Amino acid sequence: MLALSKADLVTDEGARAAVAEWRRRLGTEVPVIATSSATGAGLSELAGELLRHVVPSSTAAEAPAPAEVEELAEHMVFRPAAPSGFRVERLGPRSFAVRGRGIERLLLRYDVENDDAMAYVEERLRRIGVLKALEAEGFQPGDEIEIAGMTLELDPGAA
Repeated sequence: MLALSKADLVTDEGARAAVAEWRRRLGTEVPVIATSSATGAGLSELAGELLRHVVPSSTAAEAPAPAEVEELAEHMVFRPAAPSGFRVERLGPRSFAVRGRGIERLLLRYDVENDDAMAYVEERLRRIGVLKALEAEGFQPGDEIEIAGMTLELDPGAA
């Protein structure tokens, strides 16, 4: 079976012409279907065709094994993960530091002088759990927070 994908990128006439050309090349024994995952065109026809070729489980044991089956090597790739998370350190009576590669990278992507950008960063810090961890260490609105070498004042209650 041959599925011609991305049929939505050509005209209906172009898709029909491509199907006709492939049917001419492959013969009538090979189904040729034009599909598009974007529009869903041809997907039900493809699913039906696939189901027609599935051996029912009751006869699967009786089905002849293919003459030569090439064994595929089974392997897994393990890569060390980057350290995740963060930690909060108290630097002084009203001063805290947040350490962690991901948090530092987050802050470095935004203009700390832009109020909209900082509102977004503050919301991200809230969702990640940084603000809750700061509050657990005694953080109060207006306290200084140092992240990635920058000193900020966050006001989580002002949202």
